[in-house]
Amino acid sequence: MANRIVGNVYIVDSALNNLALPWPQGATITSIRAWFLDTTGIARFTDSDTTNAVCLLIANAPAAGTGTTDQANLGGVSFDNLKIPTLTAGTAWIYFK
Repeated sequence: MANRIVGNVYIVDSALNNLALPWPQGATITSIRAWFLDTTGIARFTDSDTTNAVCLLIANAPAAGTGTTDQANLGGVSFDNLKIPTLTAGTAWIYFK
């Protein structure tokens, strides 16, 4: 799978290291959700400075065979340089308007 936009959701399947997500002009983030396969899952979202996390989602103990989820509600924050330097063992959904 590849990172992609479907409607008003950005689906992220792989980390981008130091590249900013291609972002719809003027879009704001309402929430971020992640699903992790196991307890090694982590999704770190940053602005242009990748050393400081804007949002960090981590795996909790997964239910047998179903994985685990984490989420953050951001309420309409605007980012020009949203980066995802770390995404392991999972997929993230960025909901925007």
